[in-house]
Amino acid sequence: MDKQLIGSIQMHMKNMLSSFALFVGVACFGTLIMSIVFWTDETETSWICVGTLIALVVMIFFAVLNFLSYHQEFMLALSMGQTRRDFLITYALCQMFWMIASYVVILLINQMEQMYYTSMFPDKEQAIVFSFLTDWKFVTPFIPGMAVLSMFLGSLYSRFGRKFGVVIYFIWIGACILLPRFINHWDEYTGPLHEEIGTFTAWIFMIPPVAWTVLALATVLIMAATIIHLGMRQMVR
Repeated sequence: MDKQLIGSIQMHMKNMLSSFALFVGVACFGTLIMSIVFWTDETETSWICVGTLIALVVMIFFAVLNFLSYHQEFMLALSMGQTRRDFLITYALCQMFWMIASYVVILLINQMEQMYYTSMFPDKEQAIVFSFLTDWKFVTPFIPGMAVLSMFLGSLYSRFGRKFGVVIYFIWIGACILLPRFINHWDEYTGPLHEEIGTFTAWIFMIPPVAWTVLALATVLIMAATIIHLGMRQMVR
């Protein structure tokens, strides 16, 4: 088991380093954009860590897209004599390792970006502080939650194949195209549906944090049970 875990981490190391380099690259791009704004607009008096925000979004995007490699690695592991149980444990630990390492990179990027702005633009103020990055109430469920979500999507993709991939594709495209338009034109909508959505949104924000915690934990447990159920019964093709 230890050798399998070490071997899996080594196999994923190249992809990890590539993703880390991408995080740094998009963070530098975001920082450059913020710097250009300061250099061209003297009226701008505050800054936010744009590079950190972009890198965090890319990390979440990569974490979700990791499900595409689940089926291929599952079949490869079983063909090489690894048991389903060992694969699930090893893959989960590798996902956790990737998430933790990626999150550390994001924290370093955030610290470096703040140091850059405070040294290069000392007369500017930080408008938004990403304090949630070091808040254990956010970090503790976020890292394992994203790892479980990736494996959950991977197990469904492995079970249902391209049909599930098509569903994910249309959900993703629909969210990217329709959701921004809906938000931008929200004030233009009138009628009963507008009021019902507003009431529902207000009700959502009134839910206490404890209830959200219980709901999130229950969701993760359901996804974990689904991963184990499908993984132990998945046909080898």
